[in-house]
Amino acid sequence: MLHQVIDELRLSSPGRQIEADYAIDSPVDCDRSRIGQLVSNLVGNALSHGSSNEPVRVRAETANGLFRFSVANGGEPIPPAALEDYSNRSFGAKYAPADTVWDLDCTLRRKSQKLTTVS
Repeated sequence: MLHQVIDELRLSSPGRQIEADYAIDSPVDCDRSRIGQLVSNLVGNALSHGSSNEPVRVRAETANGLFRFSVANGGEPIPPAALEDYSNRSFGAKYAPADTVWDLDCTLRRKSQKLTTVS
């Protein structure tokens, strides 16, 4: 699923580079649709608001019972005062994260009948 979302974003963003690194070696119990939407939104924002001269870097991995996904891009740094807005309320992307990595951690569940591989 991650490959599909990233490939679609590559097609819709000609001239932009997305570097993707996957290290998923455990099944992840999640809502694939919601994770796909999250990935699309985060990477899409990085493509739209980051520097067009630098790649968007995507990493997804499982380790120690967690699924971790990160997106990083170049651009002007987010002013320190504006960082509080990210945790306090939802608002439109006014600032381009510069090499800022936002992580999403999800606990892996060990119920084999419900496990789904995300990659």
